[in-house]
Amino acid sequence: MASKTFLALLAALVLQGGALAGPLFVTSSDSGTAVFDPYRWRLAGTLEHSRDPSQLVFEEDGARLWTISTDGKALNEVDLDSNRVLRRLDPGFPPLALCPAGNGRMLVASAWGDLLRLMDTRQGGPPGGSLELPGKPLALFPLPDGRRAAALLSLPAGPSAVSGTAVEILLARSLSPTQTVDLPFPAWDLAFSGDGRYLAASHEREGLVSLVDLRGRRLTRQIQVGPGPRGLALSRDGGLLWVAHRQKDRPTGCVSLVDLGADRVVATRDLVGEVRGLALLPAQGARPAQVVVAAVIPEAQRTGMLYSLDPGLKRILDDQPLAGRPLRVLSPVSAAPPGPSAPAPVQVSRAAGTAATPAADAAGLGGFLKAGFEGRVLDRRGGGPLARARVWAVNPAGRTFPGTVDGRGDYRIPGLPWGSYRVEARASGYRDLTTPARTLAFTSALRLDLELIPLPPPK
Repeated sequence: MASKTFLALLAALVLQGGALAGPLFVTSSDSGTAVFDPYRWRLAGTLEHSRDPSQLVFEEDGARLWTISTDGKALNEVDLDSNRVLRRLDPGFPPLALCPAGNGRMLVASAWGDLLRLMDTRQGGPPGGSLELPGKPLALFPLPDGRRAAALLSLPAGPSAVSGTAVEILLARSLSPTQTVDLPFPAWDLAFSGDGRYLAASHEREGLVSLVDLRGRRLTRQIQVGPGPRGLALSRDGGLLWVAHRQKDRPTGCVSLVDLGADRVVATRDLVGEVRGLALLPAQGARPAQVVVAAVIPEAQRTGMLYSLDPGLKRILDDQPLAGRPLRVLSPVSAAPPGPSAPAPVQVSRAAGTAATPAADAAGLGGFLKAGFEGRVLDRRGGGPLARARVWAVNPAGRTFPGTVDGRGDYRIPGLPWGSYRVEARASGYRDLTTPARTLAFTSALRLDLELIPLPPPK
């Protein structure tokens, strides 16, 4: 049984934001990509126009995304409001995997071999350079710092005639490799701690998870976590690990919680279905922190199930039947690096979607993903409203979003793509105000009053 100290640590890590609050994109090989709201526990819509729905890269404005075209030969830019393709770009080879690189750029891995290309989507897609990798790319992962990316590689057979696996870490915008990490076995999934220091890799056949210290450039240890580990989620500091297990020839899957300080499994939870992956989501509003898990139902291989568990895996909070076989579930990853207080994005494996609700379709998926700030602009010394102030929000890429202020000093900055922002305010006779970065969850309006300090009178 977990100690009170361990449970307190668990609660603190979740409340710090071990993962990014946002919508889940639930992908399937046979029924499109569903957009799921894990905080209201409902489906919001369905995306189309994608061959491999696990490959999604979001534009910085949050209103558009890039995915691999249905014919597998090009990239599609999809508008979330209209759910239609805006344009198509040819990378020069069949794309296998995508990863954001910042400032409208995107990394594209080739399905033909060992080539990685940097595409500039704002300039019509001309290549920004290419890199020949030391092995065949299997998947691409953005690191939490927004500057680096990781390529999971299958290496050629060595002297022992056994193919190896490695992770190539590189600076995304310059295609400059920084380090290569050799893994002892083929990896099913990778996860990174929020500070970008630690990497975890799951080895399904061996029942192991490898832990890598990226700063120390070394494989630190391997932990036996039980049969069939697949999807992974690391806490922000790399101290806790959640593992989704596939239990072969059994109708149930399993989720485990590993205390990496003690190198042991401290909690498990069996679930009906073949578990494909999981995501760790912080508390939002009335919804507590949760681990969302997806599984294929064994009796009918074309249906799936989403489960919501408490982070300690003590109980099931919710479940949701879904149509289609699950492939992956993604939290959107912006091309802009997260702000200093923004938690790390999480990549997950999960179940597939059904048709959207009429209300969600009417609003458009782009509207579903919007958030905002609201509150009152006040004189900090006297407490009175400042009706003539100007307010705006700034994202980590430096883009500004203006707000409105009415005669009572109430302000609104609506229609923001969910993510990290600081709010700035200015009024004549007062010092400019800049707030610390705050993270917005989708479909939410964060209340934030702004108190401006009067300037001293001229001498």
